[in-house]
This record gives sequence, C-alpha cells and structure tokens, in this order.
Amino acid sequence: MMAVQSDAQLMMAVQSDAQLMMAVQSDAQLMMAVQSDAQLMMAVQSDAQLMKAVQSDAQLMMAVQSDAQLMKAVQSDAQLMMAVQSDAQLMMAVQSDAQLMMAVQSDAQLMMAVQSDAQLMMAVQSDAQLMMAVQSDAQLMMAVQSDAQLMMAVQSDAQLMMAVQSDAQLMMAVQSDAQLMMAVQSDAQLMMAVQSDAQLMMAVQSDAQLMMAVQSDAQLMMAVQSDAQLMMAVQSDAQLMMAVQSDAQLMMAVQSDAQLMMAVQSDAQLMMAVQSDAQLMMAVQSDAQLMMAVQSDAQLMMAVQSDAPCFRVILS
Repeated sequence: MMAVQSDAQLMMAVQSDAQLMMAVQSDAQLMMAVQSDAQLMMAVQSDAQLMKAVQSDAQLMMAVQSDAQLMKAVQSDAQLMMAVQSDAQLMMAVQSDAQLMMAVQSDAQLMMAVQSDAQLMMAVQSDAQLMMAVQSDAQLMMAVQSDAQLMMAVQSDAQLMMAVQSDAQLMMAVQSDAQLMMAVQSDAQLMMAVQSDAQLMMAVQSDAQLMMAVQSDAQLMMAVQSDAQLMMAVQSDAQLMMAVQSDAQLMMAVQSDAQLMMAVQSDAQLMMAVQSDAQLMMAVQSDAQLMMAVQSDAQLMMAVQSDAPCFRVILS
C-alpha cells in the first residue's frame, strides 16, 4: 500500500513536472510571441515613418512642380507685358503719323487758302478795273449815235452785270478784260466770253468737288483714328479675356490640388485601415497560435494520462 501510494505520489510528481515543462514551454513560446510582436510593431512604426517620408517627398515634388509652373506663368506674363508695351508704342507712333498727316493736310489747305486769298485780291483789283471799264463803256456808248449799236451795248452791259455777280466770272475777269472791251464792239467776241464764263463755272464746280474730296479725306482720317482706338479697345478686351482664362485655369488648378489633397488623405486613411487590418491579422494569428498551444497542451496532458498506466506497470 505504501508502494502504491509512493507510485501515486511519483505519478503526481511526474504529472506536475510535465505540467511545469508544458508551462515553461508555453512561457517560452509566449516570450517569443511577445518578441515577434515587438519586432512587428517596430517594423510597422518604421513602415509608417517611411510612408510619412514618401508623402512628404511627394508633397515636396508637387510644390517644386507648382513653383516651376508659377515661374513659367510669371515669364509668360512678363513677355505679354513687353508685347503690350511694344504694341502701345506702335499705336503711339501710328497716332503721331496720323497727326503729322493731318498737319500736312492743314498746311496744304493753308497754302490753298493763301493762294485763294491772292486770287481774290487779284479779282478785287480786276473788279476795280472792270468798274472803270464799265464807266468808260458807258461814256463810249453815250458817244455812239447808232441805236442799233446802243441796243447791242445795253445787251452787253446786262451780260457784263451777270459776270460781275458770278465769282467764277470774276476769277476769269483778268483773262477776259481785253475780250470784254472787244465785246462792246463785237457781239461775236461777247459770245466767246460767254463760253469762257461757262468753262469758268465748270472749273469752280471742279474746285467744289475737290473741296468735298478733301473733306472726305479728313473724315477718312478721323475714321482711321476711331478704328485705331477700336483696335486698342479690342486688344484690351483680348487681354482681359486672357486674364479671365488664366484665372479660370488657376481656379481649376486649385480645385485639382484640393482633389489631390483629398486623394492623399483617403490614401492615408486606407494605409491606416490596412495597418489596422494587419494588426488584426496578427492578433488573429497570435490567437490561433495560442489555440494551437492550448491544443498541444491538451494533447500532452492526454499523452501523460495515457502514459500513466505504463508508468504504473514500470514502477510495479
């Protein structure tokens, strides 16, 4: 009985030793699992730091690209300003040329006015001579005894008064004074003077047409100036449209940057979710290892229990 009790105590000691060995093994596995978890946590932290470094590098590259685009935009704006200045200088040169043309035209008109004044002075002198000739003609007509010659002289005096009233006939009076004196004696010469007066009227009409053409040229120059002002307004409108387009492109770039930032944030959230999933998988794996350790402990206990009769037989 004492031997049986000692065998039972020995079996219990063997079982306690086996349990102690199993506990030591489970503690060793737990320590290894804890060390692997610590290494995994350090690897996860290093991966997180690497992701942060990659994100900061990506943001730095985006900032460098945006700075390069900004420098290009500044250079294009500077070139545009230089082009606008050159266009403004060209428009000022065109305006100065137009003013010079107007000054030349005004000088030409002034010369024409001076010539017309000189011709008017000559016409006034010829009018004075004509009045003296009329007086001499009246005295001459009174000296004539023939009624037929008197009637012809009256008719020629009427034609002479019509020539005095017409400015065009006054212009030709210098050339036709001799013919007018001869017209008093000859009706044929008077008819020639009438024809020359008609030619003078045609010349006056051509002068009027020339003055109208000069006025139309002046109006054309004014229209050209208005067209130049219109071109400047169109250019300013085009520059305004380009500025509006550049603002729209800038707004689109800002929106794309905002969308990119949202995508980066969503990627960061996805990485955090992946990390949490990895941690969950690691926890599941550690739980599975713990379950396997528990099962192995149970199997070991069952093996010890199955070995107990064998130990009893050996001890007996």
